[in-house]
Amino acid sequence: MFKKILSVLGSVVSIELLWINYQPEKILNSFQSSTIKNLDLRNYNTANELLKKEKPDLIFISPYESFIDLSFSYAAKSLKIPTAGLIYYQLTSGAKDGVRGFRLWKTYLKRIFSNYVISETEAKTSTFRRGRFILYKFNFFLKTIISTNFSFLKKISIIIFVLKLTLYPLHVFNKKLSLSLHLVQNKNIKKHLMENGVSIDTIKITGNPMFDDFLFDKNNFPKKTISKPINLLLLPLSFQDYGDWTKEQTSKIFKDIVTEISKNTHMILTIKLHPSASNYEQYKNILKTIDPKIKLFKEGSVEKYLHDTDIVITYNSWSTSSWFALFQGIPIVICNFFNFIDDEFLNRKLAIECKSYEDLNYSINEAITNNPATPEKVDQYVNDYFDILDGNSAKRISKEILTFFKK
Repeated sequence: MFKKILSVLGSVVSIELLWINYQPEKILNSFQSSTIKNLDLRNYNTANELLKKEKPDLIFISPYESFIDLSFSYAAKSLKIPTAGLIYYQLTSGAKDGVRGFRLWKTYLKRIFSNYVISETEAKTSTFRRGRFILYKFNFFLKTIISTNFSFLKKISIIIFVLKLTLYPLHVFNKKLSLSLHLVQNKNIKKHLMENGVSIDTIKITGNPMFDDFLFDKNNFPKKTISKPINLLLLPLSFQDYGDWTKEQTSKIFKDIVTEISKNTHMILTIKLHPSASNYEQYKNILKTIDPKIKLFKEGSVEKYLHDTDIVITYNSWSTSSWFALFQGIPIVICNFFNFIDDEFLNRKLAIECKSYEDLNYSINEAITNNPATPEKVDQYVNDYFDILDGNSAKRISKEILTFFKK
């Protein structure tokens, strides 16, 4: 996304990207270039300190209830620095219906007691590693709010508001999280923001530059013919890493799927993990007990793995990887072994639902012979969720940013 935006903006104005990184420990070496300056958050006590020293013209941020995002959001308001962000999910803030109450608190406890952090590229474990990292981020937020020039009562109200958001996530966007410029993927998100008090002047429909190249490069859409043997791409989702599943659930669904497929000589399985939110070693160790020859990948985006794929298997459609598969017309099998509710692909009959590993072979054959994602259904889904798919989303975002500064 940023490569696309910076490429367009950089052709008009001089650009330097200050990329702020934060991990459980200080980062010893980071990439630097003439246009990218990597900063380690641990070199600063507060967001105010960083912003006063680096003096950015614009902060690109997410309007979500994250301690670091909110630290920079409030510091920006205090210092009168404008903020912008791309919003491409239907609900722009808050948890799903299924992750609330007792289950939500169980999720929090799992995260606190976890011994690893999902965003680390190397597998590092230590006691309460993730809990201590969460505490660091919360402490950074507190120090940032205290260091702002807001009144004492304003500071207290901000802290209470953020704690309430964290412990009891909302289903709707709260206008207190508003940015100076909201760049949104579709008109439904714009409507949602307006209904919740966000000024219409700050909302611009731009589309999503993540898909600019992919959707309009015809090489990404070769004519699909099912190969022999059938090439399957498994995309496990990291619900354990986010605290929604237990380790046992994560291992079981993965092991059941791989075991069932490995029995079939007419199927070749490839596995692509999320590049940051997944534990490579955990999956690798499971594969050793089934078939160590199965290819397992973590690095990079999913697009290049789809070229030779006949069927995509995943756990639900919440991931952008499912969108890429849908756009290519690749049949999708959703292994809903733990009864997720309200999956958009299943609701719209864009994928085959498999409720048990015993039915997996049947579901795969059904997807091959009768892909439910007809062109008409896909077009309707695209119209509802993407609005603009002309390959120019990055240009629109750049134009809106430049127009914003001219005003």
